[in-house]
Amino acid sequence: MNGIRFASRAIGAICRSISVGLADLDSLKITRAALFLLSIPSGYLLCGEPPGARQGVLPTLTTAAAVHGLSPLESKRQYPVHLRAVCVVCFPGWHGFFVNDGSTGVYVETKNQILLTDAIHTGSMLEVEGVTGPGEFSPIVDQASVRVLGEGALPSARHVGLDRLSTGIEDGQWIEVEGTVRSADTSNTMLTLVVASGQLEVAVMTPRYDEKQYPRLIDARVRVRGTAGPIFNQRRQLIGVNMYTPSLAEFRVLEPAPPDPFVLPARTVRSAFEYTPGTGPDRRVRIRGTVTARWPGKAFFITDGIQGASVLSAQTTPLEPGDVVDVIGFAVLGGYTPTLHEAVFRKLGSESPPAPRPVTAKEALSGNFDADLVRIDARLIQLKRTTDQYTFLLDSGGAVFSAILQADESDHQLDGLRDASRLQVTGVCTVTETQASRHFRVPTAFQILLRSPRDAVLLEASSWWTTKRILVLLGICLLMILGGTLWVVSLKKRVQERTETIRATLEATADGILVVDSAGKIVAHNQKFDAMWAVQEPIGKLIDHRLLSDFVKSRLKDPVAFISTFATVYADPKVKTDDLLEFKDGRVFERHSEPQTVKGRNVGRVWGFRDVTELRERNRQLQELARMDGLTGIRNRRSIFEFLSTEMARAQRGGDSLTVIMADLDGFKKINDYFGHVAGDAVLRETAQRLRSCIRPSDAVGRYGGEEFLIVLPGCDQDSARSRAEELRCTVEGRPVAWEMREIGITCSFGVAGTRDGIYDLRQLLPDADAALYRAKQKGRNRVSLADADGAGAISSDIQAQREFAGDFFVGGKSMFRI
Repeated sequence: MNGIRFASRAIGAICRSISVGLADLDSLKITRAALFLLSIPSGYLLCGEPPGARQGVLPTLTTAAAVHGLSPLESKRQYPVHLRAVCVVCFPGWHGFFVNDGSTGVYVETKNQILLTDAIHTGSMLEVEGVTGPGEFSPIVDQASVRVLGEGALPSARHVGLDRLSTGIEDGQWIEVEGTVRSADTSNTMLTLVVASGQLEVAVMTPRYDEKQYPRLIDARVRVRGTAGPIFNQRRQLIGVNMYTPSLAEFRVLEPAPPDPFVLPARTVRSAFEYTPGTGPDRRVRIRGTVTARWPGKAFFITDGIQGASVLSAQTTPLEPGDVVDVIGFAVLGGYTPTLHEAVFRKLGSESPPAPRPVTAKEALSGNFDADLVRIDARLIQLKRTTDQYTFLLDSGGAVFSAILQADESDHQLDGLRDASRLQVTGVCTVTETQASRHFRVPTAFQILLRSPRDAVLLEASSWWTTKRILVLLGICLLMILGGTLWVVSLKKRVQERTETIRATLEATADGILVVDSAGKIVAHNQKFDAMWAVQEPIGKLIDHRLLSDFVKSRLKDPVAFISTFATVYADPKVKTDDLLEFKDGRVFERHSEPQTVKGRNVGRVWGFRDVTELRERNRQLQELARMDGLTGIRNRRSIFEFLSTEMARAQRGGDSLTVIMADLDGFKKINDYFGHVAGDAVLRETAQRLRSCIRPSDAVGRYGGEEFLIVLPGCDQDSARSRAEELRCTVEGRPVAWEMREIGITCSFGVAGTRDGIYDLRQLLPDADAALYRAKQKGRNRVSLADADGAGAISSDIQAQREFAGDFFVGGKSMFRI
């Protein structure tokens, strides 16, 4: 009954979607929930729950829409996935790619995050098997194994606007958008082109190609196909959208950019930014003006003699006030200050720097002088200094505003300015805050950007003696008198308490403490010190620190190093020392010393001793355990990878050979299913010990994962490694594993790959060994396969034919189970 209700609701959702599509064919689509239901065989719905659900068996998802339609919680259940889809986006260096099966698109993550091969590219028809996962942003196909079926056709791209793209609902879809290219960034390994339409932008990422083509795309109106990829934060909140496209071939230029942007007609600042019905800010404009200020970073300001504007440009050509420039850029609307983004410019000459306009704060608040060079007289309220900036808080006629000056750490010209001083500041006026008023936005705050310390001129210094400061000084004097009186009364008591506290502290600490004066005579010590050093006679008899040192140095492994520390201390009384003392009886002490100073004068030294014998032993045991696999007792995955990386570097330096053998137990799943996982663990332990017994002291074996093992053979070429692998195969197969009065026959398949042609690359070596292992499995298992010179596994040993599971049979009179 529940299944019928569930099916009826799904069919109702499909019908509603189709009815909506009849009204608007462009918006025809089936909801994700319905697509998920369609991907499940109909028998599941009629039964009310998938077959095997009561036993924990999940249905296999066969469409990308079914995967993409899962909630993050559902995707964590790891539904099995089997798709046939075409690869739409696949970048070099990735271990995943986007596919589309006609229903929708979804991201596929390879098993064990193996890097993609050249066989998988845009347009490849693939068979994908894996499980669902939550992904970083939305559900994906995780732990996927991929088989290339051939070439396929890319799906038709659906045209969407940037406004719809920014909502994130096109995640993973193969779409096309239109807009104007505003910038090309090649600072990373990928090419990032910013495509804009109006005030909306999207970053389109593609592999870097011919960099000579990138400038030609700037200011061109294009249509680009690709896959949408939303950007999320750690709380899974949408903060932006990227597009990923296979290559520049997916860009179609609708309106080319001018061959020379400087042939555009020069416009005034007012006309470039003034709203004109029927026009938009998608294309670049050209403004000619005179530089008024250069702000640290990418910004500078210009004026055309009537109005000013700010310019943001990555161009590093030096500019000074008075330089006449031609500027080409995008007039970005939405802010108050007129600003050209992604600009390029050229210098035409130089003239006298523009004179600042004398204005009042109220005139600056009108907005008529925004981005202009102005001069204002004001009273300093407060001056704040950070490592790279001065911030002036100023008052002019009751209007409060700020002035900013970028300065480095060596610039201290303005540090002496006092509050209430009268200043004249010159700089670029910029509106910082506005308030809506019907159809307008009215400026409510502005700031002045100073070009140099010379732009802040002191007109009148304030008197240091103010009423506020006098009252503060009187208050401080009264507090000092009161505090001095109380201090004199309690001084004697505090000295006594302090002395007792110091003594109690010396005795309470877990370290042995010894205090000597500048002449080397013992001033104080605690009982812990006596116990640690086992001083037999009273410490008072060993008045001199040197005599005490002679008493204990005979117990140390390295008395010379012990004495050399004293030589260092006597040579430089201000030095701090730290070292380890190792005793002949196995104990280890940490020794630390610091000078005692009183008013800058050295009066002695404090020595501290801590017994770290047990700590060092525990650390050694923990380090050893961290490098071992808990089940098999051999190296774990991290440890064997560290060994492989070290040996690879050593082989590369010496030009030596290095070979790896990847081993995998044959039919291990059947052993677990038939005998149980406890027996499977015993098989893994026995296999690991047999492999370890056959390697050299210079070799290493580790658990690669599951029933896979990795053997590293330094100084061994592939031919020699082949013989070693054959020996390992025979050793593993040599005798069955005893388990509860039965014997389990085991075999392994081996893949061998080594360095060749002077190439030392882990990213190639491990996939070669894995490919050779895979082919050993294909050729019948229980054999050795050698990677050939092209990196493909070639069967190199036909020792035994494939042995299929045949039930129980008898070997030597005992029940024998063999896979």
